[in-house]
Amino acid sequence: MRLAKLIILSILFSAIRAQETPKLHEVSLSGIKKITTRHFDYDGLWGYINGGADIYFEYGFEHVTAQNIRINGSDFKMDIYRMRTPEAAY
Repeated sequence: MRLAKLIILSILFSAIRAQETPKLHEVSLSGIKKITTRHFDYDGLWGYINGGADIYFEYGFEHVTAQNIRINGSDFKMDIYRMRTPEAAY
């Protein structure tokens, strides 16, 4: 679990530097296998989160990168949302 937290933090910090939506690459850290990567924009968010997208739109949703990954045999789902402004991402 500690490794998973480290991975997520490193991805988020790299996104801040790059100013783009981050995604995990298998070479990022050892022991990680990327299973799937999907991208959803305004039109696709409703289906992805099963309704409830209104609140995301109100807060400036732009798109989400959804990845399923495996870290040392444990599966994780990682969603990284891109919002219009930093304030919208609180």
